[in-house]
Formats: sequence, structure tokens, C-alpha cells
Amino acid sequence: MKNLRSSAALAAVLSIWSANAGASEAEAAAVYDDEIIVVGTTRLPEAIEVFPGTVRIIGREELENLSAVNADLGSVLGNYVPGFSPSGSQTSGSNLDQTLRGRIPSVFIDGVPVTTTLRNGRVDIRSLHPSVIDRIEIVSGSSTLYGNGGAGGIVNYITERSQPEEGVSFTSQVGTRVSLTNAGDSLNPYGTQTARGDFGLVDFVASATLEKTQSYFDANGERIAPNPNGQLGLADSLFQNYFGKIGFEEGGQRLEFSALYYDQSQDSDFISGVGDVALRQPTPAIRGENDPAEIESGSQYTVFNAVYTNTDLLPATALRAQGYWLQVDNTFSYSTFFPGGGQSVVKSDKYGARLDFDTDLQRLLPAGGRLLYGFDYLNDSSEQPLVDGRTFVPEVSQKNYAFFAQTELPLTDRFTVSGGVRYEDFNFSVETFDALFSGATVTGGEFGFSELTYNVGGSYELIDGLRAFAGFSQGAPVAEIGRVLRSATEDIDISAFNLAPSITDSLEFGLRYAGERLQAEVVYYENESTLGSTTTQNPDTGEFIVVRSPQEVQGVEAIVAYQFTPELRAGGSFAWIEGERDTDDDSETDTPLSGQTIPPEKFTAFAEYDWGDKWFVRGQVSYVGGRNAFPRSTRFGEGEVNSRIIADLFVRRALGPGTMQVGVHNLFNADYFTHTSEIMQLANRFSKAPGATLSIEYTVEY
Repeated sequence: MKNLRSSAALAAVLSIWSANAGASEAEAAAVYDDEIIVVGTTRLPEAIEVFPGTVRIIGREELENLSAVNADLGSVLGNYVPGFSPSGSQTSGSNLDQTLRGRIPSVFIDGVPVTTTLRNGRVDIRSLHPSVIDRIEIVSGSSTLYGNGGAGGIVNYITERSQPEEGVSFTSQVGTRVSLTNAGDSLNPYGTQTARGDFGLVDFVASATLEKTQSYFDANGERIAPNPNGQLGLADSLFQNYFGKIGFEEGGQRLEFSALYYDQSQDSDFISGVGDVALRQPTPAIRGENDPAEIESGSQYTVFNAVYTNTDLLPATALRAQGYWLQVDNTFSYSTFFPGGGQSVVKSDKYGARLDFDTDLQRLLPAGGRLLYGFDYLNDSSEQPLVDGRTFVPEVSQKNYAFFAQTELPLTDRFTVSGGVRYEDFNFSVETFDALFSGATVTGGEFGFSELTYNVGGSYELIDGLRAFAGFSQGAPVAEIGRVLRSATEDIDISAFNLAPSITDSLEFGLRYAGERLQAEVVYYENESTLGSTTTQNPDTGEFIVVRSPQEVQGVEAIVAYQFTPELRAGGSFAWIEGERDTDDDSETDTPLSGQTIPPEKFTAFAEYDWGDKWFVRGQVSYVGGRNAFPRSTRFGEGEVNSRIIADLFVRRALGPGTMQVGVHNLFNADYFTHTSEIMQLANRFSKAPGATLSIEYTVEY
């Protein structure tokens, strides 16, 4: 693979094209209505067709259709976004093995950073309930605009809005999911109540969701272990999601406050037994008592957000000011992995602010254009103690300041270029602590870094509807400092660790077509970093450590959708990715990256038929290929992944005063082990995926 730092010049030459956005199914629908889609995640309100990066948008209607058969957000992203790894299992709250283009993405809720970068528990994808999401924006590749890591890209959950017309309206939604292979103990009822209102100067939206899961069952009707991969199990859990947003708007000004609380707590009468990886015997679920020292595992997210916008603060300039506070608690299950047994909790408290100025350059340049510039501040304190008081990962505090500028310049009617820079200053402090596994004393202190990253790209419309594109971008994700520090094997000072941000260079180019009926895109991309963050297992202690060595990733993505008739639409996607790292310090990447980073190839296909207000039918199929990059290896993360084909069917119909929808996930009851289980290769975490599962939901709006 070519060196991407030398490819920066190539990207500048290729800026006659653009790192254009990918045509998602939601975007395809909008094309038919001649709508202009604006990408809020980019902090620059521009049409997707000239955005310098690959973007997928899952709109509210599309999200409802996708989650009707499988409400797990990890599965939705894995099935819908070509570069996203398939979800390991919809029975686990962890996204341990989900990456975006071979890198860890950063998750946001309305622009608030949810990912705990200092000690990433990898459960951030499931940080809210789908019922409060208005749309999901996914930007692939490194970003200079948002910071907070995200070498793989950005996932931004945009929460609900108030209704467009004055008055008050309500939506009531009830449903359940049940295993078709063993209905006993598998009923998962849920309900959501939403209220929306608009009174001119004031508008609001408020919702409450409750869901109670029981056990999950595989294709053979066998109960799946409640904590299938030793991270966070979703079986036997109570989910609560409370959300509210109120806005005050007059003229060109708006002040908006929102609050979100999400809680998933597991309390199961079953524990995990021991399976056999070599004999392909899954980890059984055994009725029994948890360890007396164990508390309920689960995740809690609390988010407060305030946003002020003024569209006419200065001539041709809009202002957006945001302040936020976020608290995260991820309580993992009790494990004998810790000396003497133990249970860890990832805790993170964040607060910060973002200030954006968006200037229309029409008055200054004949062809117009836009300039976005601003300032970010983040204060983050994260740690991972054991519930018995022992320190596993010490408290790490981060303060960082960033300044950025991004511009878009249409040089001709067909040719648009864009570029930007971000300067970021990181400051950290670490407590002195004793490493749990080795007993070594790590002397804390303060340290810092500063980084300047940039991006350049553009697009050229070759013929009507067909664009060539290319772009180069950089990101500066902070090292997962907590995981690196806990791996100390001898008394050491933090100054001896390599904790610098890992500059990730990304290059992509391809073609996109958006016509009256056909939307299609194909993209080739590469990304590389001089300091990767590969996780491996210490054979002496069993502890998982981070290897900071150079990494290179390359891949291909394609997506297509075709509107055969006003009622019938079909399409699909393809993704292939591979990557390597340097293991012998010879500046050559020669060792495959593990299954935690690189997924197998993936195909998806869908067809849907819409009879208007009465009937809607959608069928979808996903194929995940096999990968065996480490033949005969028994190490964590290097297991062989076997291929699988999963089909889903969803039907919606107007019924009485509301709408009834029925879906079946894993329609043909495929029997397979989860991606996570196969790459882990651990006898007590070797679980199958659920068999055929029925979902029924009824919704009334009034």
C-alpha cells in the first residue's frame, strides 16, 4: 500500500474531483423529490453532493423500517453502512468488534461527544433508544471538524424535533419481540409515549420508553447465555429512555434546551457456563446465582445540551453556540479475569462548548462559497475502578482546546473545491496508581500535545448526475490512555509511555451517479497511522494490552438503488476491507490486523414495495463472508470467522386508527455463531446469534 503522507499531494491534484457523499437509500428517496439534503454533522450546511467525504444518512422513516425487524442500533449500522463492521450480536450491548473503515468511530448525540476516548468501553453505539432518534448521520474517514478521536469517522444521533405545525399531538407505540424457536421466556414487550407541541414562540417534544427483555434463543431453541461475550448482556434487562427538548424561537434566533437519560440494567437468573470452541459447542446458559459481590451490570447515559443560534448576527454570518454536560456509567459483569475476581465500571464525566461562525461568501467572491470557523473546548475525566475499590484504570483528566476553519468554493458550475485545518491542544493529568495485574507502580503527572491537521477535496460533475470525487483528510484521535497505562509490567513514570495522538491520514476517491431512477456510488479508500492501537493479549498475565505500531487499511465500498416504478424500489451494497500492521519495527506493515478491526466482506440487498397509505413491504438479505487471517491461531481476536446469510421481512399496514407492523428477523432461522464469539475464541464467551424472531408493533398518532 502506498504511503498516504506522500499521497497528500496526489489528493490536492485529485481535488478536481471530490470525496463525495454516498447515496444512502434515504438520500435516494430525497432525490426524487428534488430536496436538498443538508449534513449537520459536518458543521457546514452544504448539499451532500459537494461534501468532501463519504456520508450515509438514515432518516427517521428508513430507521423505523430497518429497526422494525431488529431494533439493535449496532445491527442497523452494520447492515446499512457499507464500511461499518457487521454487529457481533444483538444480544450484547458491546460494539467491541465494530469499526468504520477499520478504525474506531466516535459517537455523538446532537454533537455531544459520547465516546469515552480515554478509556473506551466500546458500548457507545447503544447510548440511547431508537425511539428518540430523528436521523443518524455517518461520516466515514478522519475528521478535522469535530475532534474527540474518530479515526474511522463519526456517528451522530440527531434527536427528535417538534412538529412543523402549531398545536399539540401525541404518539403511542406498543410492541413486543418473541423468539420463534422457543417462545417461553422470550417475550420482550416495550412501549413509547411521545408528545409534541408548537405554540409559535415555544415548541417542545417529550418522550418516555420502557422495554423489558427476557432470554434470547438460538436457531435450535437453546437459551443464549445472558452475557454472551463478557461485556454487557441485553437479556433479562429493563431499558428506560426519557427525553425532552424545548425551544424558544423568534426572528432569526433560537434557544434550545434538551435532556436525555438512558438506562439499561440487567438482572438475570442465569449465568454463563463453559462451552468448547474447538468442538463448536456454545457457552450454555445455566440457571444459578451470581457471585455475592456482583451488582447489576448495565449502562447509564445522562446528557444535557443547550444550543443558541442566530442566523443574522453579522452580515452574511450565522452563529451557533453549544454547551453540554454528559455523564457515562458502564458497569460490566463480574469476571474471574481480575485477580481474585471483580467487576469494573467505566465512568466518564464531560462538559464542553462549541462555537461556530458560518459565513456566506457571496458578497466577497463572484462564485460565492462558504466559510465555517470556530472554537471547541472539552473537559473529560474518565476512570475504570472495580466496584470493590481497587484501581484497574486510574482517573485520567483531559482538557483540550481546538480552533478550526473549513471552506467550500464553487469555482465553476461543475467544479467545487473544499479544504480546512484544525489546531488542537491536548492537556492530560494522571493519578499515581498500582497496576492491578503486575503490581507495578505507575507514577502519574501531567503532559500534553498539540496537533495541526488538515483536509482537501473537491468534486467535478463529468456529465449531468455523474460526479468524480477525491479527498484527503487527517484526524488526531487521542490514544486510549487508560488501557495503555494499566498494562505496565514494572515501576515506571508516565513520561515513558508513548501516549501521543495517532495521526490518521485518509484518502478516498470514486464515482457517484444520481439520476431520476438510479443512484449509485463506488469508492476506494486508504488510511494509515504511524501509531495504531491494536489490542492483543499478554500470554503471561491474560491482560489485554495495546500495541502502538503502524497500521494501514484499504477498502472498497459500493452502493446502488433503483426506482423501478413509483411503488417498487430495490438495491444493495458491497464492502471489502483489509489491513495490516508492523510487528518488527522495519517500517513495513506485514501482519494482518485482527478480527476486532477488520471484518469479512459484506453484501446486502433489499427490495420494497409501497402501496401508499395501506401497505408497505420490505425484504432484505445480508451476506457476511468468512475470514481466516490467522490459520490455527487460538489467540484472542484471531479466530476464524465463518460466512452467513441472514434474511429479514417486514410488513406495515394501516389498521383501525393506527398502523400495525410485523417483522421477522432471521427469516430462515440461520444457525451461526456471532462474529464476536468467533474472533474471541473464549470458551465462556462462545455464543450463537438468535434464531428466527418475530416483532409486532402498533402505533397511533392523535
